[in-house]
Amino acid sequence: MRLKTRRRRLVTLIASVAAALAAMIAAPTAAHANNYFYGKYLVNAQTGNCLDVASNGSLRMVDCFSATHPRWNILSYASDVNNYYSRVQVQNADIGNCLSVAMKWAPLSFWVSDSGCDAGAGRDQWDLTWVGNTSPNASNSWQLFNADFGQCLDSGQQGNWVYDYHADGYNYCPWKTDQYQVWYIETP
Repeated sequence: MRLKTRRRRLVTLIASVAAALAAMIAAPTAAHANNYFYGKYLVNAQTGNCLDVASNGSLRMVDCFSATHPRWNILSYASDVNNYYSRVQVQNADIGNCLSVAMKWAPLSFWVSDSGCDAGAGRDQWDLTWVGNTSPNASNSWQLFNADFGQCLDSGQQGNWVYDYHADGYNYCPWKTDQYQVWYIETP
């Protein structure tokens, strides 16, 4: 009788350890980014200039060859969302910080964050949509939309870095041929 009790305890212990190991293996882990694009230029379709970061962290559009920090990593956290876009972070390859959105009094503004990249922060999350299938866009054409703030990344037309579609009820950049909001992702 004593032997059966020991076997039961041993079997129970083994089953418990196996269940614990299975739970640890199946447990979700923190999001890890995959390099979607690495060390690329973000070239605006309208201006032909690169998105760059000035020494104070502000964005600017400059000639790609005179830029100081023109290379970007597009880090994917969720690809092929709704068969339409990828959820990404846009990280400056030279500095390591991400393109972020902040609400200031007016207008809404963009900057490269000085606190790195926060995978859980909506201000650092962008929907990357391929628009190379829309005429007259080139095949390497993309748009970036910050869903938290309802903003499309814009090359600075009218002095802004964004164009607000949130108020219009859009959850994407609605004008696929607005060349101020179309970006080429190119190899330097």
